[in-house]
Amino acid sequence: MFVKFLRLEIKSFFRGTSVGVNLAMKILRFMGILYFMACLVGGAFAVFYLVQDKMNADPLKVVSKFMIIVWVVDLIVKYMWQEMSTQNIKPFLTLNISKKTLVNYMLIKTFLSAFSWLNSLFFITFSIVALFNGYGFLEVLSWFIGVSLLFYLNNFINILFNNKETIAIVVGSIFIGLGLLTYYHIIPLLSYSEIFFYGFYTKPYLILIPTVLFSGLWWICFKHVYHEFYLDQGLDAKKEIGKTENIAFLNKYGVLGTFINNDIKLLRRSKVAKGIILGSFLFIF
Repeated sequence: MFVKFLRLEIKSFFRGTSVGVNLAMKILRFMGILYFMACLVGGAFAVFYLVQDKMNADPLKVVSKFMIIVWVVDLIVKYMWQEMSTQNIKPFLTLNISKKTLVNYMLIKTFLSAFSWLNSLFFITFSIVALFNGYGFLEVLSWFIGVSLLFYLNNFINILFNNKETIAIVVGSIFIGLGLLTYYHIIPLLSYSEIFFYGFYTKPYLILIPTVLFSGLWWICFKHVYHEFYLDQGLDAKKEIGKTENIAFLNKYGVLGTFINNDIKLLRRSKVAKGIILGSFLFIF
């Protein structure tokens, strides 16, 4: 059934009225994905040998130490840009297809997004390089599985809190607070990260923790989507009572101020626009 759904989505893409524009966007996106694939694969080699040869340290320990930062960045990126596509699946609710099948398909499809599997290229390459440099197979495999499952958890967290801006602000504030406490050496967060993530290598049985978390969050997300996914509702953002916003000091600039005012309001109301603004700011660095 999963393959059939993919075939139908491919047919829908090529039969659309804007297939030319969509195809051009897909090609550009594919080129961008290839660029990041090359960066991540090359970065895995560079990190391993730079840490090993220049720093004379254990690459696995160093990477585990900063893994918490990468995990947080991955969660932020997925929250800003990764969304669960429901519009192509809604029509199947009227057919004799189990709703459980549709929900499972949507959950599985999130793992096909480039935001989900791109980071795996770094972990796969890094693990292979580690194996060729004398690290134990079972231990490296355990580390790879444990880290990968924790990163895939971000897919479920994103689904549960995607349109809940208040929770996102609270969690973001907590991340900023922890970052400041770590920067000023009040709490050794990076040391805790090293102990936790490197523990998958030294104690392979610890992969039971992310395995249980992965299974539990899959079930929670399944129940959440199952109860929210309807033809007249889906997982779209809740519509609130409309309100008028106006940035008064811009009115003194006449027509130009009116246009700027409208642009700012549009940017504030669109999640995609806000994500692009924040992403553009991050890419400066």
